[in-house]
Parts: sequence; C-alpha cells; structure tokens
Amino acid sequence: MTFSKQILDFYFSLPKDTPLPNGVNTIYPFDNTETRRVMQTFFDKYYDDVRPRTYLVGINPGRLGSGITGIGFADAYHLENYCDIPNSFDKRVEISAAFMFEVIEAYGGVEKFYKDFFF
Repeated sequence: MTFSKQILDFYFSLPKDTPLPNGVNTIYPFDNTETRRVMQTFFDKYYDDVRPRTYLVGINPGRLGSGITGIGFADAYHLENYCDIPNSFDKRVEISAAFMFEVIEAYGGVEKFYKDFFF
C-alpha cells in the first residue's frame, strides 16, 4: 500500500464528532469536497510510493492553512504556486506556511523535500 493511500485512509477515517471537553474545538476540513480533492491530488503527487520519510510534527493546524487544505503547513496560495495544485480556496497566505515553504525551497524544492519529509 502506498504512503499516499495510508495517509488518506487515516485522515478520511477520522470521526468528525469526537466528544471533547467544554471550550475545546476541532478544525475538521475533511468533509469539504474541495479539501478532499486537493488532498488526494497532493498526496498522490508527492507520496504515491513506499519510501520511508522523516515525520515533522508541528502544533495545531492553521485556520488559513491545513485547517482548510487538509495538508500540513500548506495554504491555498502555496499549493497553487509551489505545488502546481489549483484550488478554489481563498489565496490568503498563512505565516507558518510561508515560513515552511521558505524552508522547502532552501532544501531544494517541493519534489526533493516531500521525498524525504512528511508533516
């Protein structure tokens, strides 16, 4: 099974209505058709293999980035302009996504980075 399929199976199996303590909310982008399409495109483009990768962990998803796109540290602007994945989301830049794409570019670009890392 490819890494892409494993990732998507996991994300798309997460329950939407998990009971949480009062005052705790989740961002659940996975029921949006465009989010699912963009995720499928992204993960199939960069993770359609069985290569091992280093997993990079960050804190809570940004509401302008992965809270919309479903992809860690990737907002709509960077997906379209760096990953060549058109999308219908508002092209607002999220600060953490901008920083991470600077790191990705310094590493050698999206193809090289996503061959070695996963958020």
